[in-house]
Amino acid sequence: MRFYTYLHKRRSDGLVFYVGKGHGQRAFYVHGRNQHWQNVVAKHGVDVEIVTHFETEAEAFAHEKALIAEYRAASAPLTNKTDGGEGATGHRHSAETRAAISARQIGRVLPDEHRRKLSIAGKGHVVTQETRAKISKKNSGVKRTPEQCAANSAARVGKPIPEATRAKMSAALKGHVVSGETRAKISAAHLGATLPDAVKAKIGDANRGRVRSAEVKKKIVAGLTGRPVSAETRAKMSASQRGRVVSDEHRRKLSLANTGRKLSAETKAKIGAASRGHVCSDETRAKLSEVSKGRVFSAEWRQKIAMTKDGKKKQNGMKSEGGVL
Repeated sequence: MRFYTYLHKRRSDGLVFYVGKGHGQRAFYVHGRNQHWQNVVAKHGVDVEIVTHFETEAEAFAHEKALIAEYRAASAPLTNKTDGGEGATGHRHSAETRAAISARQIGRVLPDEHRRKLSIAGKGHVVTQETRAKISKKNSGVKRTPEQCAANSAARVGKPIPEATRAKMSAALKGHVVSGETRAKISAAHLGATLPDAVKAKIGDANRGRVRSAEVKKKIVAGLTGRPVSAETRAKMSASQRGRVVSDEHRRKLSLANTGRKLSAETKAKIGAASRGHVCSDETRAKLSEVSKGRVFSAEWRQKIAMTKDGKKKQNGMKSEGGVL
């Protein structure tokens, strides 16, 4: 049945304060209500009760009039301004009228008290999927001003997002493809941004133990390949790794990933320069020795090791001769 009559009751004491007729989600709307209704809801809250459904609008109107007369006779504190039975279901304003209404609202600033009342009245209201789709379609492609973006951001700062909402957002974004242009904008917006330690900790906890597919890993590597890292960032990365204990399984994975990998002459030179003068602890030497036991080196490797040792001997000999002189 398409039409129905409904009651609005004060949440604080259950008294009926409004009688209406509607269809769809009309009983749960907070807009299009008179100021008296808004004041009652702001003070007491509102509960909705659907009374009876009807096949025709005329029947619903007749029942609405009867209910209003009945509750007024019982001295109920109704906020209805008429005896009911009027209105036009499905009436739509013309494009010209909608444009005029919109123009009147542009730049209008609502008082904080008014905002609070609207918030209270809207709590618990369920928006249908059809309405959500309409809102989404209307907002698609809308370009917001920097001031609007800043206001939206400021309104969300410090506002916790419930886990249920997070799950819904995650499910909605699964499979969503972000264009290259959008990625570039997001990257530019975050350049130079400093994340608080608490946020970094949350990101770390969320990614800990997360298993990424081979495809995702490949994309991450491709995105980082050739990307210049500043000396400051390198120093931070190095400091964060100091004292970190790598599990045997992790070591094995790193070893497998680097097996057969050819380093460029430039990379080798950098590694050599960074290692020059580095003193290994006895514990590290013992571990290296244990790992190398039973390892078979190729002829090429043996030749390189021999050449390195010969070079070091010659260098040490030159230093000794220089000392004697």
